[in-house]
Amino acid sequence: MMSIRHILWLICCLYVSLNAQTISKESNKYKSGDLISKQQIEYLEPGMSGENIIWNFSIVKPIDENYIIRVYTTNLQDSSKISCKEHNTIYRYTQDSDTLFLTGFHNRTTVINYSLPEVIMKFPFRYNDSINSTFKGEGKYCQKVDIQYEGKTNMCCDATGVLILPNMDTVKNVIRIHKVKNYVILRSDSIKVYSDTYQWFSRNYRYPLFESIQSISIKNDSVVEKFSTSFYAISINENIVKNIIESSCKDDVDNVLISCTSFPNPVKDRITINFETSKDANVSFLVCDISGSIRKFIPEQRKNAGKHIQTLDVNELLTGHYILYVKLNDKYHRNNILKL
Repeated sequence: MMSIRHILWLICCLYVSLNAQTISKESNKYKSGDLISKQQIEYLEPGMSGENIIWNFSIVKPIDENYIIRVYTTNLQDSSKISCKEHNTIYRYTQDSDTLFLTGFHNRTTVINYSLPEVIMKFPFRYNDSINSTFKGEGKYCQKVDIQYEGKTNMCCDATGVLILPNMDTVKNVIRIHKVKNYVILRSDSIKVYSDTYQWFSRNYRYPLFESIQSISIKNDSVVEKFSTSFYAISINENIVKNIIESSCKDDVDNVLISCTSFPNPVKDRITINFETSKDANVSFLVCDISGSIRKFIPEQRKNAGKHIQTLDVNELLTGHYILYVKLNDKYHRNNILKL
């Protein structure tokens, strides 16, 4: 016969196990001030569903440079209102007691406000949980054409296991979300869109670690667009990064860096960095604003001794002063730049 202490120990172990593979508001709600470095890569198959799956995503083919997603709030009196800027689109969210809603989005051509918000996540969310929801939004295209969004989302937690990331980190207690979304963009030339998305979460990471997406757009019964892609995302704590940078800056970078110049300066859209190293080095690049927030990030690459050229797209940055950091091994070189 088991003792009370043994029973309590088993209950505690079960609680820890369940919470380790749970998407919770405490661990996964969006937080103002977060920055996520995201890398688009060639599409990777999501694999099977079930428990104790091993997903080996260690080998990937990048499609483009890393880019930064900024999470922020425009209402200091209401922390439940959160916005995320990804590329040139700003997505607006509301977080209530147990649900994350998408309430609208806007970019240079399109503005959409949801009269019936889209459910993005329910907290807590565990293996075999599911959500079915509908959404509807209205807005303008090019400030002239009335458009409507309406559709439905079916989401379930279909797998748990271990994820091996491109940087060879092995993440345990991973939970996977499978989301199928069907919607119609109603305008003069209405478009039907079908998307199939897989997202991998961990308790220690606020946002999806990995995503695989397939999408098909249909107009007049013909496929007008079809694409498949994946994303590898890393959450960055900007304050920790800033402190590391400032404490590690050295003009000579331990004599590894022979020379480093960047042009044009001032810069409008793209900046070119010419640098030369005296020996092989691990090199990465950061662009920060004057507050220390990261606005651009290119991950570490191994470079042989010699001359090198790196270009950075800074077109999305606002006008102002920025600092370009070139990291070689564990030290940083700093250049001031002006964005027009």
